[in-house]
Amino acid sequence: MKTKNGVGLVVGGMLLGACITLCLGAAEDSKKEPSRLQIISYPAGTTGIFDPDKGRLYLYDVNVANCFMIREITTLGAPMRQVRN
Repeated sequence: MKTKNGVGLVVGGMLLGACITLCLGAAEDSKKEPSRLQIISYPAGTTGIFDPDKGRLYLYDVNVANCFMIREITTLGAPMRQVRN
C-alpha cells in the first residue's frame, strides 16, 4: 500500500513540475515583443539602425563599434534634426 502511494506521489510530482516549468516558460516568451528596429546597410560600410518608436537613426562605423551620428525625424519631408554629430 505504501509503495503505491509513493509511486503515485513521485509521478504526480513529476507531472506537476513539468506543467509548472512549461507554464512559466510560456509566460516568459509571451512578454517578449519583437524588435521594431530596422537595420540599414550603406555601400560605404557604415550601418544605420532606425528606431521607429523614437524616430531616430543611429549611424555606426564600419566595425559597428562607435556610433558617430544620431539624427531624429520629426516630420516627413522635413530635414532630420541633428541630435549628436
